[in-house]
Amino acid sequence: MYDHIMRILKTNTNLYERSLEELKQYCRILFIDDDTDFKTIDIIKRAGWTHTSHIYDIDNLDADCIRLAHIICLDIQGVGKALSFQKEGLGLLSALKERYPHTAIIAYSAQSNGVIDFFDVDINKADKRLSKTTDPYQFMLTLEELAVDMLSYTKCCSKIKYALESELGVRMPDKEIMRMIKRLVRGASYSDVFKAFNLSNLSSIIQIVDFFIGK
Repeated sequence: MYDHIMRILKTNTNLYERSLEELKQYCRILFIDDDTDFKTIDIIKRAGWTHTSHIYDIDNLDADCIRLAHIICLDIQGVGKALSFQKEGLGLLSALKERYPHTAIIAYSAQSNGVIDFFDVDINKADKRLSKTTDPYQFMLTLEELAVDMLSYTKCCSKIKYALESELGVRMPDKEIMRMIKRLVRGASYSDVFKAFNLSNLSSIIQIVDFFIGK
């Protein structure tokens, strides 16, 4: 399916996947870590990930910094206390994944304190796992891998395809989905596009497009 969609991207839609430098300017990264001196965060910012922010904990799952993040880097030790999760950071991880399934989460912990937690079933909900002592370069490679995959038009197309089939029972060819994405990227309104493609005003598709395209 990937090769098929890439051919559509190149030949039919004139949509080109973002370069890494473009992704760095677009991708919103949030660190949730009670450490006031985690130097990796500053190194990532200096590497060009412009929209990288850091908070020490959260007391509202609907806060803008959470809702708008593409990638959340979560220290599973020392956070989650503000919302009284029994398993602290792991409880927060589980809640975030349930509330924001499109958001990628990198879970990490200091090796000395986090070994036991890394065997907890909730840790499997993270998209990636790292040790906090991992070199900053490995953090950046992981961010690049996630951003390239999750913020591609290819992934956007596959998620819209799944939403259409699971919620409406509609099977739409990849070419048509890419035409729909193209119109949205070029500024067409959701209502106009849905009307043109004879679709209901699906909130799930709006969420997908908002996330991947930033419409």
